[in-house]
Amino acid sequence: MLGENPLNRKDEVDKFYSELEDSFSELLNSANWGTEASKIYQKVTRELIKMKKSEADKKHIIIYSDMLENSQLFSFYGANWRSKIEKMIKDPESTLATLSKNGPALPDLSEFEIHVITTRTSANDEKINTSEQFWTTILEFQGAAVSFNSVLEI
Repeated sequence: MLGENPLNRKDEVDKFYSELEDSFSELLNSANWGTEASKIYQKVTRELIKMKKSEADKKHIIIYSDMLENSQLFSFYGANWRSKIEKMIKDPESTLATLSKNGPALPDLSEFEIHVITTRTSANDEKINTSEQFWTTILEFQGAAVSFNSVLEI
């Protein structure tokens, strides 16, 4: 190594770095990040199913999230997000069928009170309003009492 030409070594390092960078780029571009399912829907539904099995008379769940989904199923980002979400709001039965294809089915929620606490800014206010309409429609369709940004009375 002492007699090796430093320029050859630099070329080898540059080649290695370039191949490594190409490998990572290919891996990142071809990875399946689980966007074919709604992560919000899946996580909330799993918790509601667990809570449904509980013996408590009143069942409250508090969610601290903006509830702004970004998956292949639907997204609050990108072009035409509002019209896509509004179509889903108009047909909650079909929306729930689509969501449950890649996750558990949302159970009857008639004994649940669901409180969603969001952080609003001037930049996300419009999306939060639509998110509130979407999730309220979906959860109330299954019988839950839903409130966004409310004072809790438990």
